[in-house]
Amino acid sequence: MNSKNISLSVEEDQLSREIAQKEQTVEELQNEVNTLQEKGRLLGMLDNQVSDNENNIYVMND
Repeated sequence: MNSKNISLSVEEDQLSREIAQKEQTVEELQNEVNTLQEKGRLLGMLDNQVSDNENNIYVMND
C-alpha cells in the first residue's frame, strides 16, 4: 500500500509540473494574441497612412 501511495505521489507531482507548463504556454499564447490584436487595432486606426511590409516593417506614407 505504501509503494502505491509513493507511486501516486510521483504521478501527481509529474502531472502538476505538466499542468504548470501548459498554463505558462497558455499565458504566453494569450499575450501573443493580445499583442496581435493591439497591432491590428493600431493598423486599423492608421488606415492607409502606413503599409505593413512582411509583417515587420511599417512605412509611413507621405
